[in-house]
Amino acid sequence: MWDVLYGIRCEGVALSWLKGFIVGYVRNEIAQNNLLGRIKRCLKSYGVMLFDVKVLLNLITLGPFLNLGPPEERRKKLDSLLRSLDELVKVCSGGFR
Repeated sequence: MWDVLYGIRCEGVALSWLKGFIVGYVRNEIAQNNLLGRIKRCLKSYGVMLFDVKVLLNLITLGPFLNLGPPEERRKKLDSLLRSLDELVKVCSGGFR
């Protein structure tokens, strides 16, 4: 898609959008498959890099600044999501940066 939309870098907007979905996932408001679809869309269409997504996932799920439940539960959700994300990347090999 476009790198810049109306003077705004798309990956920054996409990461902000993705942040809300990740918080919803950790709070059990969004299914894992829905989140993976959003991540895939950000990677393919908005110039977001896989490294940025993984950093964002770690910051949100492990950071103490959000009240998202016990750290053990957040760690389990993160591990499950990262495994699924790695499988998604293997299936779509070469399509992501």
